[in-house]
Parts: sequence; C-alpha cells; structure tokens
Amino acid sequence: MPFGPRQLLETRIAEISAELELLFESARDDARREHAEQLNQAVRRLRIAPDPDELCATLADAAARLASGAILFRVAEGTATSKRIAVPLGDAPALAAAAESHDPLIAEATPGEVSAPLAELLAHEPDTRVSIFPVMGGARVAALLYCWGTVQVAALELLAQVASAVWSAMPVPPPRLVSIAVPPVQAKPVVAWQDLPPAEQQIHLRAQRFARVQAAEMRLYH
Repeated sequence: MPFGPRQLLETRIAEISAELELLFESARDDARREHAEQLNQAVRRLRIAPDPDELCATLADAAARLASGAILFRVAEGTATSKRIAVPLGDAPALAAAAESHDPLIAEATPGEVSAPLAELLAHEPDTRVSIFPVMGGARVAALLYCWGTVQVAALELLAQVASAVWSAMPVPPPRLVSIAVPPVQAKPVVAWQDLPPAEQQIHLRAQRFARVQAAEMRLYH
C-alpha cells in the first residue's frame, strides 16, 4: 500500500533527525578530541616550564581558553598581585579562603567577597560567580587562578594541580648575598712633640713619670 503525503513527511523528518543526530555526535567527538588535545598541550608546557614566571604565564594562557575570563595572581606577604591589580587578601575574603584552605573555591563576585577594586576592574555583574584555583609552591599557596563566566572547572582544576606539582618540584633559589660597603677607618695623623700645646706636653710628661715609677716598683718587688 503506497504511503500518503503525511506518512512520507513523517518518514523524511525521521531520516533528517537521524542524520542530524549523527552530525551532532560527530561534532561532539571532534570537540572532545580538540578539548583533550588542548589539555595535553597545556600539561606538556607546564611540565617543561623552567621557572615560576614561565609556569604562571603558561597557566594563565591555558586558562584564557577554558574560561570566559581569567587572571593569575601571585601571592606573597598577604597580597594577591597580578599585572592589572594588587589585592590585599584582607580585603578579599574569597581569595583569602582559597589561599588558606588550599582548595578550589566558587564564590560570588561581589565587592564584599573579591574586594571592591577587583569587582569594579572586571565589571562583574551582581549574579556573577567566580572560580578560584590555588597553585601550591611547596607547602604554601604561591598563586591563585581567578576565573569567571563560563568556566571549565574540571579542566582548570587539573591544570592547577599539575602546576602545583611542577612548582613544588622546582629547586629553591639560594639566598642572595648582599654586600655592605664599610668605609675605611681613617687613621688619626701623628702629631710631633713640638707641635703639642704646653698643657698636653705636661700631661704626657706626668704620664711618663708615673709609668717609670710603676716599672721601678715592679722590678723592686719581683
């Protein structure tokens, strides 16, 4: 029995749907492969970073591909510092909490959580959430990766862990020696006897007589 127009239409729609599903599946596979390759390249670059500066630059570059926005802060002496801004941890409870806990953190991007200057610099909307990933340098948090918008949390957490392992394995630079210039001691000029004032000559003569008397007594007793 021949198909009617409605049946032909439904059959064609089913065929198109099946073709689209195959295309979507192929696109997803391509996206997964591309994503995996990006991660592999980032991990390789992190592993061969020669110093913390190169390591931070590599991590920041990778994060820019995995989030709508990203900033890497170096942490030292209670301050998170980037090329764009320095934020005291005391003014940013979210950053401080990530630095203290050593664990990734998701927080609201409000002035009370990330500091007013940082929220203003990045023009965060009231409902924006940020993801903060600590990077360890040995036993302390050496950097914080700050991301917002669409964030691939699992991938960035993995990269932060790799960066932590690489940073912790880097040799600690020896302390820098500081040379202090000491001015030479200026010797007092020797003054001739005839150039001394009479009062000072008398003092020297009395001292010499006292010394001769003491020396004579010592010879007498011993």
